[in-house]
Amino acid sequence: MINKLCLCSIIILYFNLLLFGSTIFLNAQNIDLYITLLEKGKISEVKENLPELIERYPKDPGIFFLKGLVSNSADEALLNYETLIKDYPNSEYASLSEMKIGEYLFARGLYSQASNQFKKTIINYPIGDHHQMALDLMVNSYQAIGDNDSLRVALKNIKDLYPKLDFNK
Repeated sequence: MINKLCLCSIIILYFNLLLFGSTIFLNAQNIDLYITLLEKGKISEVKENLPELIERYPKDPGIFFLKGLVSNSADEALLNYETLIKDYPNSEYASLSEMKIGEYLFARGLYSQASNQFKKTIINYPIGDHHQMALDLMVNSYQAIGDNDSLRVALKNIKDLYPKLDFNK
């Protein structure tokens, strides 16, 4: 009898650990899955599932990132990115949100602000796979406004931090 009770308790404990652990893993998987769907142009599928994701994971930084990506309004998207950066500065999506803000500024032709944004993204987030893109857009932004002196200083500082980036483009 004791062995059956002990075995039952172990099974229940294992199930609870599995359920709790898989919820965290499932959440990260969900966000990555929806980002992949967006990359494939399936915006309507993501928008359709977003209310359920918001309900299930209301404080997940990935939700703010997704909301920014699918927003119909630039102001709303920026608000989501800024909220994510402010509330979850160590999130894997914080640096991506900084990039999105820089891309917005660049697209609007606000090259001075964009160059500063991309420089901030590179310097403030040492871990990330978008440094080269941020560097390229920062260079383009500085060149667009003809600020070659600031460009040289920024490149020198960034080269010291990230010598593996391609500075010859």
